[in-house]
Amino acid sequence: RERQRQQAEQQARFDRGVERCRILARLGNYEHKPDDIADLDAEAFAALEQKATDAKAERDAETALLLKEEQDRQEAQRQAQERDDEERRQEDARLERERQEALRPQRNAVADWAQAALDAMPSTPNIEDPDILRAMRDHVERARLALLDLRERMSAEPTN
Repeated sequence: RERQRQQAEQQARFDRGVERCRILARLGNYEHKPDDIADLDAEAFAALEQKATDAKAERDAETALLLKEEQDRQEAQRQAQERDDEERRQEDARLERERQEALRPQRNAVADWAQAALDAMPSTPNIEDPDILRAMRDHVERARLALLDLRERMSAEPTN
């Protein structure tokens, strides 16, 4: 019975040490072994636990601060990238407007040419053969539509 009592006492001591190690490990303190802290009285262990709790709170605060600083840095970087992108878009748009404005005389010249070609297009001759007449009208109509399309495209404001 004495031996069983001693074994039970040793097991209880070991279990207490293991449980205390688990408590401290949850707080990030891994420097103690079950044998080292199993015999501490409740008050001494509470002090050790409080010290580990305070250290964890300090580490958590430092981690939160570092995380906040990193988030702020990333946000500032994102905003700077957005500003750069917007400036680049505006500059590209300005350059495109300038390019289109420089091309305006050429576009007007092509539109005027297309209109002159439409105005100068002769009327179709009198053809009796229906196949030849159909072929000629189809080609003339395609040419007329192509010139109209060209004139409209050159007269319209360019879009990006």
